[in-house]
Amino acid sequence: MWEYIANILYALFVSRFGTVLLAVFVFLSAFLTIDLAMNIDVFGLLEVRNYAKYTVIGGFGLTPDQIYIGICRLLYPFFGGLLLYRMSKWRINLKRGAMTWCSLAVAATLVVPHIGAIAHEWLNGLYCAIVILLVYPAIVAAGAGSELKGKRTTSICKFLGMISYPLYITHYPMIYVQMNWAARHADAPLGTHIWVAVSIFIASIAVAYASVKVYDIPVREWLSDKFIHTKKKP
Repeated sequence: MWEYIANILYALFVSRFGTVLLAVFVFLSAFLTIDLAMNIDVFGLLEVRNYAKYTVIGGFGLTPDQIYIGICRLLYPFFGGLLLYRMSKWRINLKRGAMTWCSLAVAATLVVPHIGAIAHEWLNGLYCAIVILLVYPAIVAAGAGSELKGKRTTSICKFLGMISYPLYITHYPMIYVQMNWAARHADAPLGTHIWVAVSIFIASIAVAYASVKVYDIPVREWLSDKFIHTKKKP
């Protein structure tokens, strides 16, 4: 839902923003990210969120707190990405191994467990804020500013780019399948758990690829022919 809202906002309003106005919105949305991650709760909407304090978890419902969390999660990446796109001089050119280094950086940030004990939970919020506000924009800037070299690397990047959004949209049911199986078969051998996890991973990729080929590309082509491309009359 939030991605649709972002696209509508861009089509109606944000595409007309100047760089200065866009930078102002980046600053304001960064404040919202800090408010959420550090559980400052300036607007008094996060009091019911004790289960997820000092995280950015949420935004999946229509209650006031969940709507606010969704807005916080949406706006900074949205406005920050647009500003980075316009400010090409901010891009980082890694001369060698850009894909490898960017991939390792993303993986490193994602495998970090929850930081801080009960008395220091704020450390986890600080980590989330730093990663979202600084680290990930730097990774995006490096990916956008570096040149792909080699047919294999280019092919891999094109494939990952093609399935990235379909995978994002379709993978979560697979996660529930994995969680449900693990809960029901907690005593299964480690090898079986690994086999199931790998199978779920492969199935997720396959579903995303099928979504592109069977649904996304044909629908896009049909919409383009219907509403964008002008067909010549015989």
